[in-house]
Amino acid sequence: MRHRLPALLLATALLTGLAGCSADDPTRGASTQTTGEATLTKGHRPDVPAEWREQVATSKRRQKEGQKNKDKRARAHAGSSARVAGSTGNDDRPQGRKARRQADGVAGSATIDDANGLRIMTLNAEHLMSPAVFARWQSFCEPLGWRDGPGDRRPAGLPYCDALNGRDMQGRLIFGPQHRRQDLDAKVRQLAELVRTARPDIVLMQEITDADAVRQVLGKGWTIHTTAERWNGGPISQNLAVAWPTHRFLQEPRVEVVESLARSSPEGRRTRPGLAVYLPLPVPEKPSGTPPKAARPAPTLAILNVHLKAGCRQGRLDRSLSRQPTRQWRRLSSCQTLQSQVPALEGWLDRQMAAGHAVLISGDFNRDLRQELRQGLPARGDGSPAAAPIRTSDEMRRVASVLPELDDDQPRGTRLTLVASGPYRKLARCHHHIDVFLLSHNLDAWLRTPPEDLRVQVVPFEAPLSLERPRPSDHCPHVLQLPL
Repeated sequence: MRHRLPALLLATALLTGLAGCSADDPTRGASTQTTGEATLTKGHRPDVPAEWREQVATSKRRQKEGQKNKDKRARAHAGSSARVAGSTGNDDRPQGRKARRQADGVAGSATIDDANGLRIMTLNAEHLMSPAVFARWQSFCEPLGWRDGPGDRRPAGLPYCDALNGRDMQGRLIFGPQHRRQDLDAKVRQLAELVRTARPDIVLMQEITDADAVRQVLGKGWTIHTTAERWNGGPISQNLAVAWPTHRFLQEPRVEVVESLARSSPEGRRTRPGLAVYLPLPVPEKPSGTPPKAARPAPTLAILNVHLKAGCRQGRLDRSLSRQPTRQWRRLSSCQTLQSQVPALEGWLDRQMAAGHAVLISGDFNRDLRQELRQGLPARGDGSPAAAPIRTSDEMRRVASVLPELDDDQPRGTRLTLVASGPYRKLARCHHHIDVFLLSHNLDAWLRTPPEDLRVQVVPFEAPLSLERPRPSDHCPHVLQLPL
């Protein structure tokens, strides 16, 4: 394939060619030399024709104008949808001048050891059980050969019998099963080491049975809240937790169960609720002499820990990607449940924004939000605006994506930044890009680093997966440092 040379490159090549003819072969082209043409000798640069200089200048000017137009289009595109902070290409490497300044594994340009920063970690612990729950699970599942039979009614609050059998989603044996108490202890040790590496101020966990399950990982000196102890929706095995070092905050954070996220699925099971924690933010200092204003509530960072419905990771929520009937039904069932969770999530977000809170939503979304933005998925399948209220189940079925639906600027200012994660290193044998951090735009006022410079650090496992031991989880810890 022939490629056209840019004008600047063409001019440079011609100049080089002229010099080359003189230096390499003095007789070459001599017969065509015209009267008045300067002979090229070593050490003398040829006179460049005026039209060539004009061509080069025009080329440079067009390149600058083209880059300016490209930047304008990029800014316009970013303003029309949710911002992606620290966005990456297909190779998971940061793009853009600011992102390229970041070292791998560093959350933005903020220093990891910054005493004024707030480090938030989300971790799906993959069916982490307390010793008491593990004993009940073992006594029930072991006689069944670690399988759930059609007539075997598993007691409420216990994980699936085959949940930790050492196999991946394709059925391949890739790590040691967790069927003995020493296997649980090995899993806990690995998780505890990952948490120590992450050094979080706030821990958001999913798929834990109760507070004792979290406590064996974090150890002493942590304040722990879970939906197992705070929710009245009945016992479930996949609870959520929030935790922080007991003396980390001057004012005790408030914790709340967001029950509206617990939706009934077509299979008859109920999804998990959300768990929110509310942190007082520092009041910005005002210049001396500024008149006092009327008393207002202290600014608050509202953090929501979520574990959304699985089975609808990519593509539109209102369409099936499979033609196989069984897979099609499973996907539609999962996507419909996720569709019903989106308005509940948006309702919580809107209430926080209306109250003047800054918002951070994180956890296991079971959904690749990057793909929603890259593919330009619509908020609604029928073309209706994302800001239009959803009141009926039929209207829920029109939801086509998660982030475009949430990012609707209603109430005014309700815009979100998706903070990109990565890189996922060789030892990060875990799910990619579904453990998410979303930031509301009004959080910018409390950050010393622009949100677009932030990046989520992925903490890889300490060692490769092995058939000799259980894995810590099918998720890696994801850590975001907020430079407050």
